[in-house]
Amino acid sequence: MTRVFPEMLRENHVRKIGGYYQTLKSTLTRLAWQGKENPRVVFLTPGPGNETYFEHAYLSAFMGFTLATGADLTVNDGYVWLKTMSGLEKVDVIVRRVDDIFCDPLELRQDSHLGVVGLMEAIRQEKVLVINPLGTRILENPGLLAFLPRICKHLLNEDLILPSVATWWCGHEREKKYVLDNLRHLMVRKIYRSTLNRSVFGGDLTNEQLDKLTQEIKTRPYLYVGQEVVNFSTTPSFIDGKLEARNAVFRSYVVADAEKQSYYVMPGGLSRSSPNKGVFIVSNQSGGISKDTWVLGTGEREPEITSGAQMVPETHGILPSRTGENLFWLGRYLERAIYSVRLLRIALKKYYETEDDQDLLRDEALITLLKTLSATTGTLPGFQDDETLQDPEKELLSLITDTQRSGSLNHSILSFLNNAYAVRDRLSLDTWRILETISEESQLMRGEKELSRINRNLDTLIIKLMAFHGLNIDNMTRETTWNILNVGRFLESTQQACKTLKSMLAVKHKNEVERSILEFLLVANESLVTYRYMYRSTLELPGTLNLLITDELNPRSLVYLVLHIDQHMAKMPNDKDPQM
Repeated sequence: MTRVFPEMLRENHVRKIGGYYQTLKSTLTRLAWQGKENPRVVFLTPGPGNETYFEHAYLSAFMGFTLATGADLTVNDGYVWLKTMSGLEKVDVIVRRVDDIFCDPLELRQDSHLGVVGLMEAIRQEKVLVINPLGTRILENPGLLAFLPRICKHLLNEDLILPSVATWWCGHEREKKYVLDNLRHLMVRKIYRSTLNRSVFGGDLTNEQLDKLTQEIKTRPYLYVGQEVVNFSTTPSFIDGKLEARNAVFRSYVVADAEKQSYYVMPGGLSRSSPNKGVFIVSNQSGGISKDTWVLGTGEREPEITSGAQMVPETHGILPSRTGENLFWLGRYLERAIYSVRLLRIALKKYYETEDDQDLLRDEALITLLKTLSATTGTLPGFQDDETLQDPEKELLSLITDTQRSGSLNHSILSFLNNAYAVRDRLSLDTWRILETISEESQLMRGEKELSRINRNLDTLIIKLMAFHGLNIDNMTRETTWNILNVGRFLESTQQACKTLKSMLAVKHKNEVERSILEFLLVANESLVTYRYMYRSTLELPGTLNLLITDELNPRSLVYLVLHIDQHMAKMPNDKDPQM
């Protein structure tokens, strides 16, 4: 928002919300059961498939806490442990962002892959503290709203400051009769949440639907509540080129300040508005649109929020095993996509230089290039089939655009993006801007039906892929994440180089054809300019092999790649290294 509307934020003196998260971080680090000075805090997330995963990744990175899925955690000796690249690390505090019924497949929902086996027992024994404790979900039960005024009076001896929505629980006979008599004017909800249990407005139902709902309420009245229909506030939304009012709800955030023994209210919050006019159910799942909510300041400098938390000592090697696996494949798919783009650009250039279809099958250099494409991408038989060679455009288009075909360029890019998304808490914001542009380029290619229009996409894509690579070289600290990413990169480059060398050089050709193939080989490995400066001669096989296989100074040679794999592996954490 600062980049899009800088003047608007400056002129309105929008208050900063960073102090809220500083307080939240301070509070979390003070909450371990054992009173540990620097407890290990993890965010338990459902994973990249969840619609709020961005929020989980952003907050964990912002506060420096480890982002973990259920598969990253295990229970042993009653304690919860984080599986890391250097072994198990004890977890003191879990910030739960997984629905409670999915948190422990041993005692709760048995088909869950999101939780941790034995977590409930660890909580009972107070071996781990869970923020958003299991069971707090009951506070969202709409059946409680019918009793909220009396609960407040009983516990606090005072009335509610904000009135609750009028609610009638059908478990009481009088309330049930009122709901049934006024069904067309009420909203009806079940008392437990489910993807199948949607709130319904009686006024929107047909007579047949009303009769069915009435019978359901009479059969199991304790499962239903009726609520008055409240008109939502509205916010302006930009719809089809003009501003229109849309229903909206506001969510505020409050955190306990352990140091000051009070509560800190975020000077802002989240609003959600409906994309459709007149719709009152606003949620992410129903297509709700998120909006920032700003609290305006006076223009005076706000006091700095100071935290009493001590500086946490440096920790190295604390990398969940799952994150390590995603980083490894991120490096592999990055190099696979880069190699595919380079070969495709060379093949397309050569293909369009061929004078006519009759020369196509007699062009040994082009045939070698196309067969190399099939070999390196693993899309056999591909161009190994003579019928495909006679009309290569369809196969080339498939190799570029088909997202469902393993080995195709778009399949590699999507796999690369999926792995990047899974480790987004480890990547910088500038890196994410590059990833967005790569995703956009992939979508453009996906819709192309003509091979001749794809060349520009490939030129742009290679620049963006190399920009991603360059940003990581510039931004990543040289620790475990860097080593794993590069092991994946160098291993993939080694395999691709071996496949290319074998495919292009296994068959003897005439001198002129061989020189063309050697040039293609050097271009594919970004080594043509290097060769010319080193040998200052026509392309020869011995020089090419020396440059691409044995030259330890060429970053594209096999020896260089293998040596660097060995170097990165030597720096990986192990249980014998006390610093890890």
